[in-house]
Amino acid sequence: PLASDSFAGERQRNSLELLQLLPIHPLSIFWGKVLALIPIPLFFLVFSEFVFAKMLAESSFVYLWKTLWMGFCSTNLFTVIALLVSLYAKSARAANQISLLFFFMAFFFFQMGSSFYLSNAFAPLWLGLLTLLADILMTFFAVRRFRKL
Repeated sequence: PLASDSFAGERQRNSLELLQLLPIHPLSIFWGKVLALIPIPLFFLVFSEFVFAKMLAESSFVYLWKTLWMGFCSTNLFTVIALLVSLYAKSARAANQISLLFFFMAFFFFQMGSSFYLSNAFAPLWLGLLTLLADILMTFFAVRRFRKL
């Protein structure tokens, strides 16, 4: 919700133009918003993973590491998707609803591939590379869209 609200909410409250008038480079505003969004979901990810690991007495370190890495990759991917949607949506509510559609599709694909991911030794590497590539590509389009606003 924070990422979906970041630009669409500013536009809805008519404060995006004020941000762009500040004597700061526009990319500094963009990256400031991006970097401010990432720590909150990562904190909850790490917290929930360690609570989950504590509940499972026989969980191994490899299982914990793989699920933590999958959560990290998906958290970054979801944040970038919501940010990109926020740049195109007219309102914060629309951005939240559209982002949720993408999240449910991504959760479905992550769930379908989870058994393969947990059993394959190279799957974390491929997941990291694919999400990094998707993050870079979507961030490129987000920066282009932000410059047009």
